[in-house]
Amino acid sequence: MIKLENITKWYSKGFIPKKVEILKGVTLTVNKGDVFGYLGPNGAGKTTTIKILLNLLKSDKGSAQINGIDVTNPKSRQSVGYLPEQPCYYDYLTGKEFLDYCGSLFRIQKQSLQKKIDELLEKVGLENARNTHLRKYSRGMLQRIGIAQALINDPEVLILDEPLSGLDPHGRKDVLDIIIEQKNKGNTIFFSSHILADAESLCDKIGIINEGVLIAEGDIDTVLDRESASAGVEIVYTTDLTGIYEEFGKFGNIDKLQENKYRLTMEDKYHVNDILEKLISSGAEILSVNRHRLTLEELYLKKIR
Repeated sequence: MIKLENITKWYSKGFIPKKVEILKGVTLTVNKGDVFGYLGPNGAGKTTTIKILLNLLKSDKGSAQINGIDVTNPKSRQSVGYLPEQPCYYDYLTGKEFLDYCGSLFRIQKQSLQKKIDELLEKVGLENARNTHLRKYSRGMLQRIGIAQALINDPEVLILDEPLSGLDPHGRKDVLDIIIEQKNKGNTIFFSSHILADAESLCDKIGIINEGVLIAEGDIDTVLDRESASAGVEIVYTTDLTGIYEEFGKFGNIDKLQENKYRLTMEDKYHVNDILEKLISSGAEILSVNRHRLTLEELYLKKIR
């Protein structure tokens, strides 16, 4: 559904214009029905990529397609819903009036549109604020109405730039539920986020971008397994032996998981047998020995230095 090939973008900065490369040959593919998490620090190029996908910016090199249609063709956006990172609203409109305006842009029939607006306001928890002017909405409420407008045309592709920004835990859950609902319908979701735990639980595929370079991309389990190959081994055992074997710290980190249950993460797999012998001879019970699998947060911190 989404395809980027060798996308490159330059900006001119400074009083004496100097070209700065913002995107450096970004190539990725998002298949129909995928939830794709686009991750990276501020200024990495996430929003620039999204704007190129929506033809709000032109790339200097490369091509981008949505549903097989080049993004320079307006037809590529007919089945797209979009939430920008910092949306600007006509704040003199009420929530209902704003959604009515957005629906009219897609030429949705009046009767169908009113029913759709009622459903969306309830879905995002704003049914009681339908007649409140947007200038009186909180940050979280504005994010919710932004999600609603992105769904007004029943999009097959949902592009969300930091959709969880400004939301309280209840609001985050509502948005996550909406993303899951869209996935279950077979729709495609492309979203950027800084909340890595949510991305790990939601995404089929991820892309990590830093300084304009896509440094990791693919199926999330495949990426984590591949990157975990050199992450070492973890031993879970009983009995606190850290005072006896201070040398454990030379090999890895010891974490207390719960009462009388500890985990030693080994940085050097060649010491595993020696450590196991010392643990057993000291009366510890070995509960498990496994290769340590990186979490998405650990992978992110490993890649973004």
